[in-house]
Amino acid sequence: MGINQKGFGENGMASDGSPNYYFYVSKLKKTYLSFYGGLSYDLFSRPKTKITIGQLLNPEIDLDNTDLYKKTAFATRTNLTFAWKVSEGFSLLMTPYFQTALTKYNKTKLTSSSSNYVPYGFGLNFGLSFGQ
Repeated sequence: MGINQKGFGENGMASDGSPNYYFYVSKLKKTYLSFYGGLSYDLFSRPKTKITIGQLLNPEIDLDNTDLYKKTAFATRTNLTFAWKVSEGFSLLMTPYFQTALTKYNKTKLTSSSSNYVPYGFGLNFGLSFGQ
């Protein structure tokens, strides 16, 4: 479970339909309460090293409560965890991941020229594991 933010920024030039152009800046930031649940599989397992692949379902609840976005949306996260056993009961973890939406986050199209808001992201987590 956690709190996360999704968003984008855009800078550009636009016209009001006449030959006049103006500079604009558009930013969107949304805050969600997230839950993760899923499956993992050990691809490689040795006494000092383990590589695990995981697929997670991620329902997200919109904490900002706006009329443009659904209260609940769903994403999926695929990760690959590398674990190195440093000593008995202690391991270092590195987990690259890719996450993408399974459902649209917006209720309707944001503007006539925009696509649906289907966020995605990728990253790298580092961690420690105690036990085993």
